[in-house]
Amino acid sequence: MTIFRRLVVALGAFLALLLPTQQPCWAQSNTTPAKPTNRQTRPATDDASLKFWLQNMSQHHYSDAEMATVLGINADQIQRAKQRLQTLSANQQTRPQDRVLVLPYPGGRHPRIGFLDGAIDPLRDTKVSLFAPWDKHSYVVADVPEAIWSNLGLTYLAHTHIPTIWDKQAINLAATEWQQDPSGNWKMQQHLPNGIRFGTEIMPTEDGARMQFWLLNQSDAALTNMRVQNCVMLKHAAGFNQQTIDNKIFWGPYSVCRHASKDRWIITSWDPLHRCWGNKDCPCLHSDPTIPDCQPNQKQTLHGWVSFYQGNDIFAELMRIEGLAWRDQTGTVTTNGEQQTRFYAGVFDDDTGMPLPARVHLQGPDGDWHLVSSDGGKAVHYDRQPKHLPGSVEVNTTLSPDPFFTHLKPGTYKIRVERGKEYFPLEETLTIGDQPVYRQFKLKRWINMAANGWYSGDTHVHRTLDELPNVMLAEDLNVTFPLTSWVTASGEQPKSGSAPKTWQSSGPASSNLIRVDATHVIYPRNTEYEITRVGDRRQVMGAFFILNHQTELSVGTPPVKPVAKIAREQGALIEFDKHSWPWSLMIAPVMNVDLFELSNNHIWQTKFGFRKWTHETVPPYMQLDQDEEGLTEAGWIDYGFQSYYALINCGLRMRVTAGTASGVHPVQQGFGRVYVHQPDGFSYKNWVTGLNAGHSFVTTGPMMDLRFNGQPAGTTFAGDSGRSIKITGTIASRRPLDRIEIVVNGRVQQTVKPQNQQQANGSFATELASNVTAEGSFWTAVRCYVTQREGRVRFAHTNPVYVDVAGKPVRPRKEEVEHIIKRLQDEAEKQRPGLHLQSQQEYQEAIDYFTGQAAKAE
Repeated sequence: MTIFRRLVVALGAFLALLLPTQQPCWAQSNTTPAKPTNRQTRPATDDASLKFWLQNMSQHHYSDAEMATVLGINADQIQRAKQRLQTLSANQQTRPQDRVLVLPYPGGRHPRIGFLDGAIDPLRDTKVSLFAPWDKHSYVVADVPEAIWSNLGLTYLAHTHIPTIWDKQAINLAATEWQQDPSGNWKMQQHLPNGIRFGTEIMPTEDGARMQFWLLNQSDAALTNMRVQNCVMLKHAAGFNQQTIDNKIFWGPYSVCRHASKDRWIITSWDPLHRCWGNKDCPCLHSDPTIPDCQPNQKQTLHGWVSFYQGNDIFAELMRIEGLAWRDQTGTVTTNGEQQTRFYAGVFDDDTGMPLPARVHLQGPDGDWHLVSSDGGKAVHYDRQPKHLPGSVEVNTTLSPDPFFTHLKPGTYKIRVERGKEYFPLEETLTIGDQPVYRQFKLKRWINMAANGWYSGDTHVHRTLDELPNVMLAEDLNVTFPLTSWVTASGEQPKSGSAPKTWQSSGPASSNLIRVDATHVIYPRNTEYEITRVGDRRQVMGAFFILNHQTELSVGTPPVKPVAKIAREQGALIEFDKHSWPWSLMIAPVMNVDLFELSNNHIWQTKFGFRKWTHETVPPYMQLDQDEEGLTEAGWIDYGFQSYYALINCGLRMRVTAGTASGVHPVQQGFGRVYVHQPDGFSYKNWVTGLNAGHSFVTTGPMMDLRFNGQPAGTTFAGDSGRSIKITGTIASRRPLDRIEIVVNGRVQQTVKPQNQQQANGSFATELASNVTAEGSFWTAVRCYVTQREGRVRFAHTNPVYVDVAGKPVRPRKEEVEHIIKRLQDEAEKQRPGLHLQSQQEYQEAIDYFTGQAAKAE
């Protein structure tokens, strides 16, 4: 720069200090104007701009002081400008009749309540106000977008909090303003220094606005992992601005806030959805979308919605909104040349009206099964159609409490919607044509076991840790024990992550309890020993489980006693899988097994499949129901019952449990389940204690709430010979009970005709009041049956209670114990070639135990 130019610049700077700054004519006053100190101050550029912002702020009910802060002048100048420009107050301004009033948010006033440190200096650039139709004071402020993330980092933020990629480079972004087009829509756009451009358009409607966000990538690199944070702030919406999350509903892509009167609602949504959420400290609604990856010179467009609703059926309103196709979704698609129509639905509690997690079965006119997807939530698909078990099919989708959808060819479909055991299932016929179908399915609860202190579990689980939270809530199953470690070869140490991939998430399972919510938990460290290979030969032994152990198990089997020792040291429970495995009768006394699967993994909702499995082991004395194909379902259930009774009579007081092996077999998780009584409320520790104590019953349908002399199942009474046990309580079921049986020492002592009193909700209840008496020691349990269509059997069975009389023990029946000894001798001989001495000795130990029982058999 020449010396002359330097002198000119210096002189100019000096004169600038001496001369007053020229103000617009509308701002001239005898007082000094407020000096802009932050990005909240946006001086008007002319009279038209000034009038617009004055009337805008009047609609927002700004004070003169607030207006002065925004415009960079003082309160006197505000008054003079109002008079000169004849601005109208909020009460004088006329609102549109055919659309909600939408205005750019003026700034200067923080739009939030709470967590203000997380939104310092909020910019008005991206904020618009939508005024509620029910009063002239309430409005919401939509920040669209509040933030944008990408593979570059935090790419944009409409306030100061976390540093953006521009803050880190000390680059200030240019301010931008909303512009209104001739149709009344509002538009804004921002240009970022690296060539990214984005913008939003707000299109007012009768009850709110449709929104559109776009992003144009004019940088030289692809943008990935993008998501947008859009916030609808409720500070100035009277009745909606409580600092709580309890007045929010998040259903699929829709975030909703309920007015204190419960008949007014604010709704927002964006598509495609990343997540819906709210903040209890900062009253707001979020439906935050993702942005598809964007290549250089590519543009991506997202669709949004915000509206006001007055009424009592918010989910019907959300269905109505969904039917407007605001997301630019089509009602039909073409797949492989065939037109398919959109089917969109939700599942709700008939009493509360709230969404429910549920399981959905959908079968087409050709008999094929269809899986559905969740809109904004989670869906887990389950498809088990084993070729070796024709007709035994389980295809379902378990869903979070969000809407679900699919596309179907025109035709007639059957849909079945269920939630666990305590709701009536819903079966309907769907007719699909060429127009989208929107449905609400309302499930009616017929019993609430938790209200009476009963909580359910499934102790034989082969679902993944990723799937289980969804599945458990859909089935309302309180406790699960996924078998995350597994071993099939003798002598090998089981390992976490060694189970088949379809069973579990990869990596070691921890012993930390996974809390799905306050009453649904997963204990992830459990092991299955399922030995099918001994040495170099295939040799099926059977299976047992170690549940609730604390560290990974470091010992293989057989022999089994070292495993039992470690299990006891870790406070674990040993579970007997199926009664007819080759080694089952050996491990019962040798391992001192805790739990017997009275409802095991061959009991399903679908067709009973294993008609001939271990059929050769059935003893004639049991007189089980059979036909030319083998055991019937009723016969298999009875086989389990009588095997359990025989072992109890021999002094092995295992507690009842239920397991499905869902994940392997065509069965729903928790189809058979064990309920444990916890009168003081749910806790995992107490639930496991109650399971081990036998304060429980097993069910595939009916529900029991019974006491024995006022005590829960599993109780042991000491007494004199002839002591009586009074059984009282209620047995309830969805269908009428066929019969109730009271079992004493393995035999039915009483058959009770059910009262089957129909309840107001359509279920049936029987009040039980029976007395049981026997000479000497005895045990007793209650079981009941319901016959379903096509002769299918559903049952419930309590854990036994015991009466111990000194010197008069329970005596096994001769036929029971002789069968057990014969089975053990046969298996010991069959297994001998592959077993080393210690394992052979365990068989002999079991034979000796039952031989001792035979000596006192009757």
